Amino acid sequence: MVFSMTGFARTTRQAELAQFTIELKSVNHRFLDVQINTPEAFNMLEFPWRNLLRENFSRGRIECFLRIQWFSAPQSGLPIDEALLNQLIKTVENIAQKSAQIHQASPIEILKWPGVINPNLLNLDTLQNSILEAFQETIRALQKVRAEEGKQIALFIEERLNKISALAEEVRLMLPELIELQKQRLIKKFEEANINLDPERLAQEMVLFAQRGDVAEELGRLAIHLKAVKNLLTQGGSVGRKLDFMMQELNREVNTLGSKSMSADVTQKVVAMKVCIEEMREQIQNIE
Repeated sequence: MVFSMTGFARTTRQAELAQFTIELKSVNHRFLDVQINTPEAFNMLEFPWRNLLRENFSRGRIECFLRIQWFSAPQSGLPIDEALLNQLIKTVENIAQKSAQIHQASPIEILKWPGVINPNLLNLDTLQNSILEAFQETIRALQKVRAEEGKQIALFIEERLNKISALAEEVRLMLPELIELQKQRLIKKFEEANINLDPERLAQEMVLFAQRGDVAEELGRLAIHLKAVKNLLTQGGSVGRKLDFMMQELNREVNTLGSKSMSADVTQKVVAMKVCIEEMREQIQNIE
C-alpha cells in the first residue's frame, strides 16, 4: 500500500481531571520532521510521542498538538497555586487603589494567569496514560487518512503509466510505415532531380535512416521502467524516493525518443508522454 504524506487526525477524550484533544497534522517533507506542542506540565510525553511517530511514519512533517481543558467543578479539585493566586489578587487590589480608571480583573481572568492553575500540583500519571493511549489512537487515524489518499494517488499514477504504455505501442507500430514513407520521399527527390536512381545508394540511405530512427532500445527500456514503477506501487511502503528516481529514468528515455522523432505524429506522442511523467512527478512528491 502506498501512503500519502498529508493528512489530519483528531482525538478528544474526557478523563477524571480534564478533557483533552490531540491533533496530528501531516504535510510533505523530504524526511520525518516532528514538531510537538504540549502544555509545559506534559513535556515528558515528547519522548514517547516521538518514538511512536518514528515507528509508524518514515517521511513527512508532522505537527502534534495537545490541548487540555481542566474541569472547574469544585469536586474535581482544580489544581490552584494558592501562593501565586494570593500574590495576583494583592497586586490587582493595589493597582485598583492607585487608579480607579483601571479595569479590575475578574476571578476568571486571574485564573487564566500562567501558573495559577498548575497541573504539577496533581498526580498526573493516570491522565498521562490516557493521553498516551489516545495518541496511539490518533496515529492509527492519521495512518488511515494517509493510506486512503495514497490509494488515490496510486490510481492516478497507474492511469498515466497505462497511457504512456499505449502511446509507446502506437509509436512502435508506426515505425515500419514511417520508414516506408521516408523511402518514397527519397525516391521522389531523386526523380525530381532527374538523377538516375541507384538501388544500392537507396538501400544505404534507408539503412542510415533506419539507424537514426531506431527507437527499439528506448521503447524497450521505457517498458522496463513502466513495469518497475507498477511494481513499486504494488510493493508499497516508503517508496516515494524510489518512484521519484524512476520518473527521472522515464523522462530520460522519452527525451531520447523525442530526439529521434521521425514525424510530427511521433513528436506529439512524445509530448503527451512527457506531460504524463510530469503529472506523476507532482503527485509522487506527496508519497511517503
